[in-house]
Amino acid sequence: MTECKVCQLISGKEQGKKIYEDNLAYAFLSNEPSALGHVEVYPKEHFPAMEDIPEKTISHMFFVASYAATGVFEGLGAQGTNIIGANGKDANARSDHFTLHVLPRKEGDELDFKWEPKKIEQAQMDEIQNRINNQTFYIGKEEISQPPKPEGDKSKPPTPGGIIKDDNYMVKQLRRIP
Repeated sequence: MTECKVCQLISGKEQGKKIYEDNLAYAFLSNEPSALGHVEVYPKEHFPAMEDIPEKTISHMFFVASYAATGVFEGLGAQGTNIIGANGKDANARSDHFTLHVLPRKEGDELDFKWEPKKIEQAQMDEIQNRINNQTFYIGKEEISQPPKPEGDKSKPPTPGGIIKDDNYMVKQLRRIP
């Protein structure tokens, strides 16, 4: 069996236009872009399906995708983005390596992501809800330990000279930087 094309790209055996890389995720410009600035975000480890990816890694991938979206907004003047997970062949996945696509959007870009609503009977909706609930009942049941907060520290950090406001777009973006 040949190695996955994405794994070859991540390992450096194939060339790509890297946007970002760390120990969990790899982002590069798509070799087959649907729009100018189309970024693909992958887990560095090979996972064919999102369900197989550890929570820490998938969360980090969405974090990277969010920064890539900011990059295409600021760098390319995008008016919007679609962040789409390609999870399996029926989801139009181009490889068997799970992918998050960050698609820059502009008016008149001719990308069509419109889904026509389907008319579904209430009984069928109830059945669908029950089937999904039976597989997801455990979500949120595991307690996540949080480090204790210092006592008496309930205020926001002071702003220098009181001139920076929390609703400032640039401040919000800077606060996202790890």
